[in-house]
Amino acid sequence: MGCQCATVRAGSCLQVGDTRDMDSDSSAIAWLEATPVIRQSLKEVPLLLRQLRGRWFREDGSPVSEISGALIIWEGAWQEPTLLVESAPNEVCMEVQDAVFFGQVTLQPQASISWSDGDLWLHK
Repeated sequence: MGCQCATVRAGSCLQVGDTRDMDSDSSAIAWLEATPVIRQSLKEVPLLLRQLRGRWFREDGSPVSEISGALIIWEGAWQEPTLLVESAPNEVCMEVQDAVFFGQVTLQPQASISWSDGDLWLHK
């Protein structure tokens, strides 16, 4: 299987089966243990992804996801958790249903991710 954000710059992409680390959130651990294709240790996550940890909402206040380590856990479980990758300084990417989305991260005054498809997520 190929890279999870195939267009990510300069090899910063996580691949399925990669051994890079993520944090030890219990929901992420449970999903990883139940998903033998993805094997990652659970110790270190890039600083940017650690800063994004928590629940995320759309501008209208509707919940969209929770970010835990290098995983996006979708609200309503409409799909399996998605790998989140730091693709550049203050930029993340994810691959959802064979489409790659890049998000520009702003941490202050309120953390937000402005996605390449026009969606805006707010951390509350």
